Amino acid sequence: MRQQNEHAEFQRAPDTSECREECANSRIVVNENRKRMRILMVEPKTPSTYWSYDYTMPLIGKKSAHTPLGILTVAGMLPKEWEVDMADLNTGKLSEAQLQKADAVFIGGMHIQAQSFHELVERAKKAKKEVVGGGPYVTSSPEECQDLDHLVIGEVEEGIDVWCQEFEQGKADHITEMPRPKNLNRTNIARYDLINPRDYFSMNVQMSRGCPHNCEFCSVTKLNGRNPRLKSPEQLVAELETIRSTGFRGSTFIVDDNFIGNYREVQAALPAIIDWQRQHGYPLDLFTQTSMKLAEHEDLMAQMVEAGVSGVFLGIETPSKKALEKARKHHNARMDLDEGVRKIARAGLEPMAGFIMGLDGDDAEDLDEIGRFINRNPIPSAMVGLPQAIPQTDMYARMKREGRLLSAYNGDLQGYSGDQFEGANFQTEIDPTILREKYAQVLTDIYDPGNYFRRCLHFMRIRGQSPKYSLLRHRLTFGLNALKNSIYQQGIIAEYRAEYWKFLSRVATEMTSKLQSAVTHAAKLHHYYTYTYQNVLPRFAET
Repeated sequence: MRQQNEHAEFQRAPDTSECREECANSRIVVNENRKRMRILMVEPKTPSTYWSYDYTMPLIGKKSAHTPLGILTVAGMLPKEWEVDMADLNTGKLSEAQLQKADAVFIGGMHIQAQSFHELVERAKKAKKEVVGGGPYVTSSPEECQDLDHLVIGEVEEGIDVWCQEFEQGKADHITEMPRPKNLNRTNIARYDLINPRDYFSMNVQMSRGCPHNCEFCSVTKLNGRNPRLKSPEQLVAELETIRSTGFRGSTFIVDDNFIGNYREVQAALPAIIDWQRQHGYPLDLFTQTSMKLAEHEDLMAQMVEAGVSGVFLGIETPSKKALEKARKHHNARMDLDEGVRKIARAGLEPMAGFIMGLDGDDAEDLDEIGRFINRNPIPSAMVGLPQAIPQTDMYARMKREGRLLSAYNGDLQGYSGDQFEGANFQTEIDPTILREKYAQVLTDIYDPGNYFRRCLHFMRIRGQSPKYSLLRHRLTFGLNALKNSIYQQGIIAEYRAEYWKFLSRVATEMTSKLQSAVTHAAKLHHYYTYTYQNVLPRFAET
């Protein structure tokens, strides 16, 4: 996820019983006869990737880009009688005191967090704690997670009450497969009170799960189905209000698999978000993920902008129509992707985009075209990765059937690490040596500071509307500190400082009102550039 937008600024979260009660609004009635368990929720460490923004976080005074929404949501579903504590290894350490106090440890996470995940399991077991795991990693690869006492597979809404009762009584099975909920009206507000929002650049919420498309490489439909299910507008607004009540102001990621998967229901829900944002002066700068089909819905884009959505992450993957068709991404193959990106930008939404190099059907020219496509379009943030066959996807099944899966690496039993920036986990049709060379060249081209800043200027010039969220409505401390740190790190000591000043001076003279946005774009480059040259390219030079 993907995922980050404009500035954020925070006030210290109130530590009040009212806030805790609102966040912990479990539907389970308090029952004095229930066992009062002490549960420690733990989010594993995420290794550095393009998504982590590790090199940007120090510039803006934050510890992590995103809140661990999955485990916070599960925490909100637990019985009120249970005492719940939280440790996020992306913002701090798990203390021995926390571990010893707990009756059981609940761990979530994705494949890319597997190493930290299993280290946590080992530590908890050494402390003689019962360990429960769930989330995308456990659900997709339960055979890798047999070191846990209990595996909870799938979405929890329909089965959490019964499972908790069985767990209290020591009767929970080793593996429990939860039934898929027909809707999300039983999903409680995430326990935002368990974290310090000042640690995070972006808060996360979810409006829907599922995607109607059937892309071969994607795990979304396997995890969440092809029938998008939405929370009610009242549910989502209550969650946004809970975030606001913590004192958080700024970037908030709606983490839906495809925000417009059911665009009619989304369009019907947006007026409630618009009313809430207007009432509170647009405290949250929303961004989300969606398919390129968004470009076909001008009225919906206008509504999204009015609701305070300032950016969208788009799964473009490749401009190669033959590769898109082979990957079953038919909707992208049937449209003018260049014009689609520009329509989205003209509507007032920042296009952020993901690309995959080396899909079946790609040749060397197709790989070069990815770099050219990015650089000619208003896409400041472009994430380009190599193909990964994710366990339980149709692509994984096909690669296994065709004998193309590579042997395990990095200790992963299935040859899948979750890091699309380190290499393909199957034998690609295109020669792997050519793929690595082209990948390194595209990364060099798109994160060349001159090319990156030109894309930023392209976007800022054609953007139809300015973001509804404005730092000027809130305290300036965050923005001023970020600007100071950016000037020092990028404008004084960075080797690309000349391009940095050229970019800021162009914005200051041509579109002064967008200087805040320009500083944000520049801060993101610090991560893209540093991660590319210090982490990614050296790995490919060694192979």
